[in-house]
Amino acid sequence: MRTLIACMLFLGSALSAADLGGTWMMEQAGRGGSQARKTYYYFKVEGNSFTGQMVSSTDSRKVQNGKIDGNTITFETLSSFNDRPNQMRAEFNGEELTISGVGGRGGRGGPAGPPPPGL
Repeated sequence: MRTLIACMLFLGSALSAADLGGTWMMEQAGRGGSQARKTYYYFKVEGNSFTGQMVSSTDSRKVQNGKIDGNTITFETLSSFNDRPNQMRAEFNGEELTISGVGGRGGRGGPAGPPPPGL
């Protein structure tokens, strides 16, 4: 995780999908003023493919069939209680990874970045 943070600080806009490996965090505002929800994505890259895990306080999903195409990635998330994968898509923009569901399925989207130092 520290390596990913250091790379992002030194490379800035040179970040590409090939640098996807590591930990990413997405934070969503809580409903009605409640506490923000944090979702962590753990990606392991092998060439132009990747796998991993998506973890939040209420859910944990396997990341599978990840594909890297330039600054765009696509992947599926699969929960232990539902055998239908959610199609996901993300794009790099500087130091952000904007993640969204595809075809009306999947969770809420939003920007993800490296977690703050110390997490």
